[in-house]
Amino acid sequence: MSTDLPPTIDPAAALRWQALPSPDSPWLHEEVARRMEERLQWIKLQPQAWADWGPSRGGMASHARLRERYPHAECYVVEGSLESA
Repeated sequence: MSTDLPPTIDPAAALRWQALPSPDSPWLHEEVARRMEERLQWIKLQPQAWADWGPSRGGMASHARLRERYPHAECYVVEGSLESA
């Protein structure tokens, strides 16, 4: 069994990446979010509220689809910085 620790992310690099402006969500994030949203059809209970953590990077198109899927549920958007809110 290895005692090596997994690699860590450089804090300065992580802050730099988080501060980068993102005019569009990355295509892979949108694709993963789209596929996950499709699976929600199997869940019959409708939520009263839901939260979207970082939709500007995670998928704005999927965020819109979720708003359509759950029109009566309260939506909370959580962004990592004030610039992206």
